[in-house]
Amino acid sequence: TVRSTGASYDQSVTGASAGMFVRPGTEADADVTVLKWPGALRIALAADGSGVIATIHPRNQGVALPKVTTVANAPVPTDTWTHVAVTYDGTLKRVRVYVGGQLLVEKSMNTAPDLLARRAELHIGQVKGGDLGNLMVDEAFLTAFEWRPDQVAKAAFLRQPRTPTESTLVSAVPLKVGPDPALAVIPADNALDSAVPTTADKIELGRRLFEHASLSSTGEVPCGTCHQENRAFTDGLSKAVGVNGQVGPRNTPSILGALFRSRFFWDGRAHGLENQVLKPFFNPMEMGLADGEDLIGKISADTNGQGYAALFQSVFGTGPTEEGIQKALASFLRTKNSGNSAYDQGTLSPLQELGLRIFRTRARCTSCHREEHNFGSPGKRTFLANTGVVADDGDVGNGYGEFVVPSLRDVEHTAPYFHDGSVATIRDVIELYNDGATHLGAAVSPVTSRPLGLLQIERDALEAFLLGLSSQ
Repeated sequence: TVRSTGASYDQSVTGASAGMFVRPGTEADADVTVLKWPGALRIALAADGSGVIATIHPRNQGVALPKVTTVANAPVPTDTWTHVAVTYDGTLKRVRVYVGGQLLVEKSMNTAPDLLARRAELHIGQVKGGDLGNLMVDEAFLTAFEWRPDQVAKAAFLRQPRTPTESTLVSAVPLKVGPDPALAVIPADNALDSAVPTTADKIELGRRLFEHASLSSTGEVPCGTCHQENRAFTDGLSKAVGVNGQVGPRNTPSILGALFRSRFFWDGRAHGLENQVLKPFFNPMEMGLADGEDLIGKISADTNGQGYAALFQSVFGTGPTEEGIQKALASFLRTKNSGNSAYDQGTLSPLQELGLRIFRTRARCTSCHREEHNFGSPGKRTFLANTGVVADDGDVGNGYGEFVVPSLRDVEHTAPYFHDGSVATIRDVIELYNDGATHLGAAVSPVTSRPLGLLQIERDALEAFLLGLSSQ
């Protein structure tokens, strides 16, 4: 029983939601109560297992109106879990009941005192009499606001294919089904709009700058040395290798999904993609150029005949400049995205569906890898997290053992993992967190240090789900 003594829901919250997976035990002699708000509604399982019964008790100015009873005729067998949920909008005085993530019945209560004129009390299960053994409950939730239909569907693991939405801001970006364009992080002075004639030239200029080795000190190391498209724009190495064979201190992060991020490098020190793209050129261990003047000189020389001068003039009306290089490279990188995966298409296998459920719950993955944010962290406020892994050389990221949370899209192709490339396979990562990640002096995070205790089938399912995030 969940109780707020002396207050009705209307007096204490603007809304409420409750839901759970239920499974009948043995056959019951009577309907088995799943959830009850006294004076408002009751959800029960039919005694014969034929379905879910929702009974709403509308009232108007304290006067009880005829009850509204609705039955979901889909059977609820004893060997299957069924999700049931009820939501209440305190502003509209509206109750909705869902079964299996889909709306069963909706009813308005009209005025504020009419939902619960007594205590704000919620009963889960048979609280008075009845055979308690006839109901099993799992993954129950209770919130002080109304869940949207899509939130209920997500809680019920109801999978629906997503379709990309149109956005003039990013209309030049070939988004596949999956990432939501509304999450794009693009500065106003470097928009990607196919209605602007120079956008295509800007992206093409960025591609040429990205791909050609002449823009490094040795003329042998382009951006694509570390960011290889067939490896989801990583290099397969534990640590990046730059000019003259120098091995850098960190693993190469993928550039996929840069469109949806606001902070870059493993420690998050670069705010904005435009602020990030020049730094590898001037890093002595990466591309080894002296400064912006050195870079502009190589572009102006155009020894490989890339037509840089004409493209800069077309897009920016000037010759090569650092600002123009930043904008062109950033625009090109924002076109590299992952999507159209089995997850996006709603074609996950049963094992992968179980893995998604584990991902959202017992594995605690969503503490950092937000499903609604491209399986990374919120792009417009990208956060850092304690991964539980610190490199042998004492690299502690931003100083607190925290590193930028990468997207898990195409994670199948971005091994080895973590900022130091210390973990070889996806399964090794799962086992690391299942046992409780070590911190080697970093600030301990309860999310990563506490063992998960996943069963082998759960670990198998989680791995299968992560493979389901690969682009088709």
